[in-house]
Amino acid sequence: MPTPPNSLPWAKGREDAFKVWFHSQIWHSESDHSELTQRWVDQIEQWRAQMPRGTKDFPWPGASNLEFPLTSIHFDPIYADFMQTFHGSGVDFWHVSPIFGPQDVDKANALREALKILDRDFIRMRDVNAKQFLYTILLGTGIYKTHYVRTARRVKDRDPDTGEVTERVTVREYPAVEYVPRNHFLLPGDAWDIDPDAPVGAARWVAQKFYSTPAQLRASAESEADSAFLPGYDSKAVQLVIEATVGNLDNEASASSGDRMEDSVDAKIRELDDTSMFISPQIELFEVWARYDINDDGIDEDIVIIWHQDTNTILRMTPNPYDHGERPFDRIRYLEGFGFDGIGLAEKDEWAQATLTKLLNAQIDNVMLANTRMYSGPRGMNMSDREAVFPGKWWPLGPGEEVKEMRLGDIYQSMPQIMGFMLDISESSSGASDLRQGNIQSLPDRTPAATAITMLQESN
Repeated sequence: MPTPPNSLPWAKGREDAFKVWFHSQIWHSESDHSELTQRWVDQIEQWRAQMPRGTKDFPWPGASNLEFPLTSIHFDPIYADFMQTFHGSGVDFWHVSPIFGPQDVDKANALREALKILDRDFIRMRDVNAKQFLYTILLGTGIYKTHYVRTARRVKDRDPDTGEVTERVTVREYPAVEYVPRNHFLLPGDAWDIDPDAPVGAARWVAQKFYSTPAQLRASAESEADSAFLPGYDSKAVQLVIEATVGNLDNEASASSGDRMEDSVDAKIRELDDTSMFISPQIELFEVWARYDINDDGIDEDIVIIWHQDTNTILRMTPNPYDHGERPFDRIRYLEGFGFDGIGLAEKDEWAQATLTKLLNAQIDNVMLANTRMYSGPRGMNMSDREAVFPGKWWPLGPGEEVKEMRLGDIYQSMPQIMGFMLDISESSSGASDLRQGNIQSLPDRTPAATAITMLQESN
């Protein structure tokens, strides 16, 4: 359990210096990762492979413009494997082993049962991983946040006997594991590790982007009176942020994120879900875990700050509240990479999906051409260039004249084989084989049932 912290005092000039430094840090981090963010947008669109909007003009207007859903085909069985492995029927997500000997088996079993209750009532790891695995498998990197939550809230009760309404404070505290969308997690462009003490690529700071309404900000400023775990937000800072983003405090529906652009990944997800926000009543904030010398003694302290970028405002600053001294974020990767982010399925399938999309559209265009006819006839026929041709049409011809059929092309017989070849290569690259997808047709004839079941289990 963490130790309740108090707000820390700044040495003279250090708070202003931090504001100038960290404002540029956020700006540079978002700029440094702009190409990566755009790649996530493209990969999500690649995975969804929705029907095209608009008309393709090459090689002719109305040519086939479909997207081959290769990433989706590979993603579905892999995602199902992950969920089945970690949260399938009869699977205990939390496992406890006695490390000092068999005499602690009973204690380990008791702790495992306690963890199962915590997971059922508070943590709900299945719900967390249902979202987290989307980011991990598809984009290559997932972020977990493991922390301790203690909330206080005022509620009103009515006495059933007297009818008197009373007010009381309800307190909830529990451990929590949350998924953090990868696009909501920021760190310096030169950082390869969340740990500030990592030997290579240590991050001096990391930040989680989150959103809060004006009402929630005001409640956070008053939370100190509710004996909440963390000290409340600075009330003057809260007022400054609300006035800067909302403007008219009587019209909080007009709240916006100020001059900052909407998160492009979030915007793409809403676009693909056919939803859009006319006005957002939420204010963008950052929870920052940093090392910074706040008392000007030449030694960095581990601090946690709630930050508003537009106004360069610190709403709260405390020391790291956890006894272990670590940051509460953990990273998992689908395939290891050299830098901070891993390699996801969308990146592995990008080249193959682009190739198969071109082959698919070429085959559809080829079939259309092979089944489309042009017609020739003698000069002087009473026909216009755009005259309709249909079954049963009467053609007025003179002696010795005839209407002839002209074919635009033949079906390219080897196109399906080329597509099959590309699919085989993509499966080798991504690991999403026929066996992993539950297809045993590729096994040799008369394969024993026990062998087939074993191979299916190994593929999963």
